[in-house]
Amino acid sequence: MMHTDSIMLVAIDRPSGEVGILSIPRDLWVDIPGWGPDRINAVYFLGGYTKYHGGGPALARRVAEETLGVPIEHVALIKMDGLARLVDVIGGVTVTLDCPLYEQTPDPQNPDRLLNWSLPAGEVLLDGANAKKFVTYRYLQSDFGRARRQQQLIWAIRNQATKINLIPRIPELWKGLSAAFETDLSLLDVIGLARFGLELKPENVRGTALDHDVVKSYVTSGGAAVLVIKDPPALDARLEEIFASKPLAELGKNAAGKCPSPPPGFAKPVSTPASGVTPSAAAPTPAP
Repeated sequence: MMHTDSIMLVAIDRPSGEVGILSIPRDLWVDIPGWGPDRINAVYFLGGYTKYHGGGPALARRVAEETLGVPIEHVALIKMDGLARLVDVIGGVTVTLDCPLYEQTPDPQNPDRLLNWSLPAGEVLLDGANAKKFVTYRYLQSDFGRARRQQQLIWAIRNQATKINLIPRIPELWKGLSAAFETDLSLLDVIGLARFGLELKPENVRGTALDHDVVKSYVTSGGAAVLVIKDPPALDARLEEIFASKPLAELGKNAAGKCPSPPPGFAKPVSTPASGVTPSAAAPTPAP
């Protein structure tokens, strides 16, 4: 019974060998059949809660189709703990950052406090735990910044998969990680998609988002701060450029020489051989 704060539409053009990814903000205000208006990140949970036919995946597919105006053929849910396990199984992943990343994560020993967490600029090796942090938290970063990091990690996983000859291991991973994902794709479907993905050229895998050019802030009658689509033309324009947006391989590499100063309480991170992550220290602010 979980909320899906990370939602992506993946468009695949097999004849041209192209993939486009659209990140959808968690606070997008949508109409949910059988429930009414709510944030889109609640749809999966509400599919089970309201006993919608087909459960969370079916309701999530319907709401996404009606919101975006595009057909969706398949659904896959990946739990964050499963993502961390996958990253560890494949030997970690490497992301490239022009600027250091500064973020905060919950303190596992004290739920009322946060820990400072940072990554240095350059090539950074992430293990599963740090990959999960990289794509999960946004205490200091926006939801849009988190979406870019999520897309960046997808490409990092793909690159690592090419190095370790992942295809023969997919049946083993499918069985070993079965509790960490759910999908209406079959094992053969996944193997076929993996073969297709490993053959893609870097310039042909692109990512974009429903950002402030497409959505605007809105306060509901109940006082909730959410996002709504500005107008249909803005959404249509973003969907039309899904195959012409920035390649995932270039994410994180566009701010050289323009890096912000560390936030209060942070030191400039220094790379370490294990994971590129500096030791964390408790932040003085309570966790929300």
